[in-house]
Amino acid sequence: MTRFNMRYDTRQAQIQNKYLRQQSRFMQLASVELLQELQQIAEHNLAIDYEPPLALLADYAFPENAQSEESLLAQMQARLEAMEGDRRKLKLMVVLLQSLEADGFLRTPLKEILSWIKDQKALADWAATVTVNELEHALQHLQRLGPAGMAARSLQECWILQLQSIETQEPCTALALRLCQEHWDMLIKRDFESIKQVLIINQTELDQLLSYLRALRTKIEMQAQDDRMFHVVPDILLEQRDGKWHAYLNDQLIPTLNISQVTCIKADIDEAEQLLGHLAYRYKNLLALAQAMVEHQQDWLDHGEGHLKPLNLEMLAEALSLHTSTISRLCNQKYIQTPFGTYPLAEMLATAVTQPAVQSVESVATPAPAPATVSTDFVKLRLRELVTEEDTAEPYSDEQLSNLLAQEGIKISRRTVSKYRDILCIPSSYQRKN
Repeated sequence: MTRFNMRYDTRQAQIQNKYLRQQSRFMQLASVELLQELQQIAEHNLAIDYEPPLALLADYAFPENAQSEESLLAQMQARLEAMEGDRRKLKLMVVLLQSLEADGFLRTPLKEILSWIKDQKALADWAATVTVNELEHALQHLQRLGPAGMAARSLQECWILQLQSIETQEPCTALALRLCQEHWDMLIKRDFESIKQVLIINQTELDQLLSYLRALRTKIEMQAQDDRMFHVVPDILLEQRDGKWHAYLNDQLIPTLNISQVTCIKADIDEAEQLLGHLAYRYKNLLALAQAMVEHQQDWLDHGEGHLKPLNLEMLAEALSLHTSTISRLCNQKYIQTPFGTYPLAEMLATAVTQPAVQSVESVATPAPAPATVSTDFVKLRLRELVTEEDTAEPYSDEQLSNLLAQEGIKISRRTVSKYRDILCIPSSYQRKN
């Protein structure tokens, strides 16, 4: 191979890598962030005719009954108020939620919030007994409940929370998480040579890693800068036809983008054509993903909590012939409007819990049927029901709850019961005892 051909092949590879990185970034960005980026690109590229969608127009009026009218703050508060469980922990989560700033960060130290709680005798009789550890625990629950990165106390924590929320830990995700957790100072100082050394990566891998980090959110807006409520506009809307739910894209978030004939600059036209390709790829696959998820979770859309079926990224990737990392990016920061509110698209994912097949004495000689599976959503519902039905004079311990679930064919450990009980804000058996 001649030196010219080697240089040509290297340049082609660099162009292709840049194209794929931008395509991946466009799939991962939240819709509003994508639209803002497109607007900035259009301002510098004469080949792009860009018209923002309705959702970005200042005079756009949302329908009176639309879920998107509520701010993220109002939606989160409504979810907390509707939750059942440990009322003390839920009240602490509400206090923490109300302490968040407009960009979603918690900048008030927990000790200051704790002092305020102890002074609020009207809050509850137990206000004076709250500890910093208890408040920290409530904060962790709030961070898991909201969009990934919300209620972080620093940009570092915001990025770590987002990276930890990605279900499929591809190599780039694992590297990014390690960089944020262990070498944040190097990243802040832009000490890229040291980063390459400690992570044992080359320049190309570093560029990919930095591009991956740039796609993370630096804030979770609770309100708009002009003090109007921040609108969470769903990317996916639902329609019920012939007794089944069907998904379609929210065209209020889709811009009008055309190639202008004003300029003859080839680089501008090439960039415009690439953008159109990226957008077509994003919207085609986002719709296919939403349709697959909605088709799988019809029971949940009809009946709500406890009716999610097991569904993970690998199942969706196989069904749509896409890589799991592509599915993960498409799920990231996308919202769907359901019959009971606007939820992150990832809420429709659910881990499977295997139910061992129960065999009778007569069936031992025959092959056992394939084990049935239920979702963690169903297990949590059964756990809540068991606690609701228990004798409050002798409430079930975690071990007893584990045994009761095992009798129904749901085999999970005592530690898992404790974890789910914690997520559901259900107090311990000692605290539940009358």
